[in-house]
Amino acid sequence: MSFFGLVRREMYGSLNRLIVISALGGISTAAILTAINSGAQAADKGSVSLWSATLFVVALFLFVKTQHYILITATAEIEAIIHKLRLRLMDHVRHSELLPLESIGRGEIVSAITKETSTLTQMSNTLAFAAQGAVLIFFVAMYVAYLSLLAFGLSIIIVGVAGVLFHAKSRQLAMASHEASNLEHRLFDRLMDLLNGFKEVRLNSSRSEALFDDVVEVSRAAANIKIRAQSETFKRMVFLQSALYGLLGAIAFAVPTFGDALGTETVTKTIT
Repeated sequence: MSFFGLVRREMYGSLNRLIVISALGGISTAAILTAINSGAQAADKGSVSLWSATLFVVALFLFVKTQHYILITATAEIEAIIHKLRLRLMDHVRHSELLPLESIGRGEIVSAITKETSTLTQMSNTLAFAAQGAVLIFFVAMYVAYLSLLAFGLSIIIVGVAGVLFHAKSRQLAMASHEASNLEHRLFDRLMDLLNGFKEVRLNSSRSEALFDDVVEVSRAAANIKIRAQSETFKRMVFLQSALYGLLGAIAFAVPTFGDALGTETVTKTIT
């Protein structure tokens, strides 16, 4: 089940309302950018745009209110879902037979109750901001299209190519993260072996060395996989930033070349 499906099934409040508020947050951000752009244009002409100032104040107020609602509501809903999931998992554990529990492993069980549920908290803010970002991108795209269809088309091409390249390695990154998680579960099981068999480990040097060698190997493998995964994540972040700068550069240098009808003012407004 996807994260969105889990939230939709388990949350107490209205998911549609949260989505609407997130959309309003994105709209308010786009309105703030529009007001600043319009105000700067009026300032260049030596006047003050009261309409832009009013729009800026209203949009800023709406932005603050939506951010407070989104963050507080998302946190409360996710923590309530985590509470339900933890109780459900622990209830399953106390009613389970010993053999299935041993086949799953202590590391997997402990991780599902503690580590995996904490991931939901991190994902809640990501989901809320992603919804706002999608709305913001939509309205900014409409604004760019209004200013220049050529700049809009160029933006679509660059963003589309960047999105395809960004998504190309998402599956590999997910597989690496899953493999690292499995190795951490295995490392936790080795720690339980050390604690539960403490006397045997102290008395049997060969058993102690074999167990510790396995711990070293598992820990090293988990560290290497995490290094590769984190390196790939940072590379993707740099790639997205480079794509953004490339987009701005294309609008600043390529659009005027192919669209002589565009004035300097239009290009400036499109970039900002």
